[in-house]
Amino acid sequence: MAALRQSQGRWLMEVCAPLGLESAVGALPAASARWLGDPGGRFAGEVAAPGSGAAVGAVGPAGGFDGSERTLLEGGGFQALRLSAGRLRTETAALCWACWWASGSAPDQGPPPRSGGGAGL
Repeated sequence: MAALRQSQGRWLMEVCAPLGLESAVGALPAASARWLGDPGGRFAGEVAAPGSGAAVGAVGPAGGFDGSERTLLEGGGFQALRLSAGRLRTETAALCWACWWASGSAPDQGPPPRSGGGAGL
């Protein structure tokens, strides 16, 4: 709450209990934009960030997603997005994805839609 007051923000982030990857992908809103942090994807600077609606970014773990996790994400509509020229730590990748996403958001668009989960998987 102190950070919200300091930043003069209007919307308090909701943090929910963690879910397994399969449950998290299954619980996403149908119309959400879905992005997978992947060094082999299209460079984020060449892709327009979603401007409104639900958007989800999947990053990590440190060694990358394994084959079954990638299959699950790609089958769930996630598009590969390269966030950097090099490999990033998981928390840095999440921050980079959030900055890329925020670059497409209008400052007065209001709170993000509530989907029962956070912006990242």
